[in-house]
Amino acid sequence: MKLFRLDLPPERVHQLVAELESLIAACPGHPAIAAPIAAGITGVNAYLVQEFVAAESLDVALRDGPLPAASLLGVVAQLAAALDAAAAAGVAHGGVHPRDVLLSNDEVRLTGLGIARAIEKVGVPAPVRRPYTAPERVYSAPWDRRADVFSLAALVHESVWGRRVSGMGAEAAESLTEVAGGDLEQLRRVFARALDENPDERYDSATAFAEALRGGFVADSHQLSVASPEPLASSPEPLVSVAEEPPVKIRRSRAKLRLATTDRPAPVDDAPT
Repeated sequence: MKLFRLDLPPERVHQLVAELESLIAACPGHPAIAAPIAAGITGVNAYLVQEFVAAESLDVALRDGPLPAASLLGVVAQLAAALDAAAAAGVAHGGVHPRDVLLSNDEVRLTGLGIARAIEKVGVPAPVRRPYTAPERVYSAPWDRRADVFSLAALVHESVWGRRVSGMGAEAAESLTEVAGGDLEQLRRVFARALDENPDERYDSATAFAEALRGGFVADSHQLSVASPEPLASSPEPLVSVAEEPPVKIRRSRAKLRLATTDRPAPVDDAPT
């Protein structure tokens, strides 16, 4: 449950609830999306309830270091498909953070879709989450699904190299170093485009970025096998099948879904379910 402490007059709190209810209606039923399921008011604050997922967030997984490429590419494929399905329904994320990505050994879920836009529509700046927030959002300029391409690339950068991205575009790409199984020059081209300051120069979709990213890793079918994004709950097999490496092991817990740490105080608090 996300509780929005925004110090709004009552009519704007009701407006925010209406925006959140519109989000619930619009959000697609994709297997990699933790769906929003209810919105309302408690006291003087709006809240949003999202589907519960028994998993840990990606930022917890990254405490143990970078993720194996074979496992990561499967996760990215799922996230990209979720972002593109949401974008097709008119729902964008606006700042995918590692805490928005929930992982277990058999699930990948994305949380927080549509919240930034809903907050903006009631006249409140949505949280900036550096370095994942695209520059157009930082500058309060118009933004669209390509902002999520930037965020996804920043998240992948941290997952592969074990450090947060610094800079944008070619500057960020030049700082990349050799990684096992990777084609450095191709990876630099991919990240230079995905992290470009100008959204017109980025990939048009998250899936296009995910496919280009996979092309930056040299592996044959015996080394790397990434499953297509299918509903995980209905399959006994893990999302990613790796011949020589076990999948990423995530400690399972009934963790609360959190919006994330931001560079300025976030107007959203967690509340117990």
